[in-house]
Amino acid sequence: MTGIVLVTMLSATLADADMPTPAALEAAVIESRTKIRSGTFDFTIHTDETLFARVHAAFDEKGRKRFDFAQYMARPAGTGDIVEYDTRKFLVDDVASIWRLTVHPEQVHASGEIRRQTDEEREVFLDPRMLGRDPGPFESAFHTKIDTLIGIITRKSTSVSSDTVDGVRVWRLDLVLDNNVKVRFYVDPAQGSSIIKSELLPPIGTATTTRIDLKEFKPKLWFPTQIEYTTARKSGDSVTETIKFERVQLNVAEETEFSLEGLGMPVGTEVSDHTQGDKVKIRIWDGNNWDPRGDGRSFRNFCYHPLRSITGSDCSSHFECRD
Repeated sequence: MTGIVLVTMLSATLADADMPTPAALEAAVIESRTKIRSGTFDFTIHTDETLFARVHAAFDEKGRKRFDFAQYMARPAGTGDIVEYDTRKFLVDDVASIWRLTVHPEQVHASGEIRRQTDEEREVFLDPRMLGRDPGPFESAFHTKIDTLIGIITRKSTSVSSDTVDGVRVWRLDLVLDNNVKVRFYVDPAQGSSIIKSELLPPIGTATTTRIDLKEFKPKLWFPTQIEYTTARKSGDSVTETIKFERVQLNVAEETEFSLEGLGMPVGTEVSDHTQGDKVKIRIWDGNNWDPRGDGRSFRNFCYHPLRSITGSDCSSHFECRD
């Protein structure tokens, strides 16, 4: 994979005398990402060259997040074509609520729900600043804490050394975690102290290598244009997952991205409201507001499947029932 590399005299002349401490290097990485406060971008997920999903993402300084997610699958009979089969929209607002809109091709009307975030869901919705920071496969990058892994406390040892990635001199940060998993981050100071490569090396199991192409979208604002995860298998081969980014806009956010109108719910969408304790209310969207005819319809006995992942994993076996 060819990366976007901007070589400067700084990266070409890294010397041991300039070597930062592990704490200073980690702080530089975190600082480079916290400069990104808001933005919008689109990305596609490809597994071994096959399109898996398209996602539109938006986030702002108020902590609100928006994800429009479409998952794809191969057509039957081995035609090689792919077809969209699941569309979901998520709006995480600033009062700890999650709006979820689901549209299936076979359904005439969309359905949705609103509920308070759980601790599990706070780990599901990614902080876009984390992209390219996690050495594991893409789904494991869904964390809200910016200091996950970088800045992690539970480690046995930490060290910094000089290394080279594709001819570019970088700092290599080595971590040994309490479970003896080794993690290596390759940090290029010429690209905003950004990670351009990482390796996850468990004592038992499969190793994952992450390679990151970066672009300076605004002065001192570096963000991925592509992330490639390669995981080795015990059989000796490997599986690759590639995330490609487009239409990246940083430190800008459209207010409409985080409104119910902007969510694009079709007229007649029924939304189950789980924010009122055990009593669930059914609301009907009329295109601009809630249709009052939907108010007052409520029930106490219900089953629903909590959100597990916006990467489209099957939730059908995760029903939760309440009395």
